[in-house]
Amino acid sequence: MRSRRIILASILAAALLTAGCLKDAVKEFSKTVGELMTVRTELMKKYGENVFLNVTAGKNVLTLNVTYINSVLNEKTQAERIRRAQETAQIVKKHYTSINNVSVIWVGFVRQTTRLIVFHTNETLEFFPFDKNGAPLRQRESWQPTDSTHPAGVELRASASYLSNTDETDVSVSGIQLEGQPGGLGITVLPYFRVRGDAREAPAPAPEKITFNFASYSEKPRFGDAVRVAFISNGKTVVQSKEKFFGNDAQFSYGQVPYSAFRKMIGGTELTIKLDDKSYPLTRAQLTALQQMDAYVKN
Repeated sequence: MRSRRIILASILAAALLTAGCLKDAVKEFSKTVGELMTVRTELMKKYGENVFLNVTAGKNVLTLNVTYINSVLNEKTQAERIRRAQETAQIVKKHYTSINNVSVIWVGFVRQTTRLIVFHTNETLEFFPFDKNGAPLRQRESWQPTDSTHPAGVELRASASYLSNTDETDVSVSGIQLEGQPGGLGITVLPYFRVRGDAREAPAPAPEKITFNFASYSEKPRFGDAVRVAFISNGKTVVQSKEKFFGNDAQFSYGQVPYSAFRKMIGGTELTIKLDDKSYPLTRAQLTALQQMDAYVKN
């Protein structure tokens, strides 16, 4: 009993001494909750999905976490989740008033199942880090669309994943290294498209377009807002466009090419991707991987 009195007296004394601090802390807490609710409202308005936000504080680090629960993107491609994460980070930057106090923004996707009403099981799919300006950080290798799953000497290959819930097939090459080393500084490109039906069983009708997701990792921004992108087959330019790269040390661009032009690109014996004035000739293995993608599409 005496020990309980001592503990209670200590708590009361601390409360009296810090009453002013406590008042300030409650005020700050209420402000943070209000700002998070504003961001959550904007995200739910835009995507219509269940999303959880919180702030965690460490030593000299304040982290804002955004987690999508059972998002429709859980069953889709990594590229689509990266795009959502990038958009989310920009929304956080715009609507979280105290963004200048934030060190890292983490945007994640979680699959949650409920058993016996109150028992929840969470499966974390991916989390993507951004700085307070909404620019991607190179802190997690798992979210980078590189060919790090393909060790040196192993040929890249096209892969197809069937989505039974939508009766569609995602076809992609998990990352073509144009410059640098996988997981480090450099430039990668991830090509992918989606077609109807199970293209693993029989070729599907051609998609309208194929997407090329470029990722650049450097010590400082490499590209500007309008980058000239060209695909050159056997010395002839097949298609060219201007694309915007988002981010700072890690920059991303999501460009699309008509599938008819893609077939011309891969129909030659040589293919070069040009970004502004820098040319990146593809290796034989890289071109072969692109050609393999067309095997899932009807002629």
